[in-house]
Amino acid sequence: MFEQFAASLLAVSRGENADGFRPRPGQSRLIEWLLDHVESALRLCVRWPGGYGKTIGIALAYMILRQFGRVNRLLVVVANDQQRAQFRRDFPTTCKRIGLPIKGECVWEFDKTARAVRTSMLNRCEVFVVTIQMVSATNKKATDSLLDLLGDGNHWMLAADEYHHYAQEKDWGKSLQRVCENVRFSLAMSATPTRDGTGTIFGEPDLVVTYRQAVDQGAVKKLWLKRYHYTVKATTGDGGEVEYTTDELRQQLDNESLSEFEERVGLRYSTKYIHPMILEPLNRLQNRRTAAGKPLQMLIRAMSCRHAKYICKVVQEIAPGLRVGWVGSGPNGQPDHVNAAVIEQFVPPAGADPLLDVLVQVQKVGEGSDSVMVCEIVDLALANIDGASNQLKQFIFRGSRVVPGLDADQQYCNVNVPSDAKLAGLEQDEGLAGVSLMDWIDGDYSKAGGMIEEDTPKRDEDFNPAPEDFLSIVVRRNAELTEVTDDMRGHFMKFVSGMNGCVVESSAHWDVENNPDHLDAAKRAYLVVANTHAVEMDAQAQLEQRAQKFEAEVGRLASHGAKIVSKATGEEVSGRLIGKLAKKINGNLKAAIGRGREAWLDEDFDRAGRILHAWGCAIRDRVEGKGVLPWLD
Repeated sequence: MFEQFAASLLAVSRGENADGFRPRPGQSRLIEWLLDHVESALRLCVRWPGGYGKTIGIALAYMILRQFGRVNRLLVVVANDQQRAQFRRDFPTTCKRIGLPIKGECVWEFDKTARAVRTSMLNRCEVFVVTIQMVSATNKKATDSLLDLLGDGNHWMLAADEYHHYAQEKDWGKSLQRVCENVRFSLAMSATPTRDGTGTIFGEPDLVVTYRQAVDQGAVKKLWLKRYHYTVKATTGDGGEVEYTTDELRQQLDNESLSEFEERVGLRYSTKYIHPMILEPLNRLQNRRTAAGKPLQMLIRAMSCRHAKYICKVVQEIAPGLRVGWVGSGPNGQPDHVNAAVIEQFVPPAGADPLLDVLVQVQKVGEGSDSVMVCEIVDLALANIDGASNQLKQFIFRGSRVVPGLDADQQYCNVNVPSDAKLAGLEQDEGLAGVSLMDWIDGDYSKAGGMIEEDTPKRDEDFNPAPEDFLSIVVRRNAELTEVTDDMRGHFMKFVSGMNGCVVESSAHWDVENNPDHLDAAKRAYLVVANTHAVEMDAQAQLEQRAQKFEAEVGRLASHGAKIVSKATGEEVSGRLIGKLAKKINGNLKAAIGRGREAWLDEDFDRAGRILHAWGCAIRDRVEGKGVLPWLD
């Protein structure tokens, strides 16, 4: 039986299985390594970039070791509460994806009580998750309830996520070392395993996939660096006006946090001027959302909670069709339960669309936030790259995951930084010329002093009007799918091109046009998704969705129109100017259709879509120096 299982896993690692899951090359190497060392291995350290699939790696390792009788319990240690909640939510789905049944089909959250021990001993759950803070806290007590759990008579595997946290001489490292001494096998995984100046309790990685290798495998997005001379304009408590670069603002701090400085001088950020470092990434985001037809997202790291609120207000003014929220704790922050709810809107469960398009965060969305749709990252934090490189890399990894169904040439994320940030020196400063953002992530400075050897970052997309039918609604079916009829074929093929959930890893492996087996599998998957996620929308829900798409496109037209006005008149692009143009667009549409948007029905939205398409064409032509804009001239 073991030989048959090993043979089937080797087939999986070579991509020869017929069940749908196809591991990435690094995951295949993990399978093969474990099969080679399954009887003797005590530890394995893995370095994979963010977005490569560490959770799948944990599940694969546990499946192999459990099948061979080495372990029958899994303890996963994570760095924070957000990761704990996300792992508890998503791991059962990951197990189903690779064909790993787990008791109770759930993950038990260790909480220092005797319930966890009893749950394990009564065989009601076999996967447990705990934060490193909890590990450290139990380690300091006379009776260590976590060690009680590990001594319940079962055979335990430890999975330490992001193990760069666990330094040899630090409290977390010492606490986790005690856990390692009480398990049969330890798997340590991290995207950034190298600590600044100190080693970890797990040592150097045994298996490595660099970021560049992952890009070549199509497993992660390309990352492009964009620089802006960013300044913040503000007023102080005495009515004075100030303007700082991020570096100048850092120099104003007198052994205090930025939040304390804001309070001390009464700093209030001005919304009169919209900086290109915010405006241009938003324009790119809106253009790419329109072109791709996908809910692509932007993630912004702010300097403080007060700064985050200011950026939220700016985004709402210049892109009213985008849903924006912010998270942050500490001075002027929000309660933990509010932050958790907002993050879940931005990072929903696998297979669900996000409910937020733009998230502004202050030290809240880093490692463990499995965001998929992020294609623009804006880093405005004051944090210095020195001594905080792992934290910065983890933040950038929030934009590394591949977007299902997006064309290969669109699988990239722009990382926008101020020109005074040390990261901005890549590719151009002395000693860093030739070193790209992706080289820096890999810690590869071998090209320093040379030329960047990679394809050129995509230039900003030209403005393209929305399609005439962009306000149409696709109602998914939940009836049994027995054949792909002509009216369903377009939607079915879109589904096939984006399949990478519980059925396949990459749609490139599935040929539904020529392979009957692939077509049957795709139909079954389509039905599963339809029955699970797609609910028949009533007429009112369809109208609400149309209204949301409509508002987003009006905001996009107004934003690009503002750039034309600014170029022609010298007026600064501002929320006020964009709002004025949006009001004109809505007024002209009301006149054209004969009623306000609150009274529109399907036929009105259809007509509005055609009008906005025509006006989008006018914007495109005006940018090229031709034609007029009906709502500007």
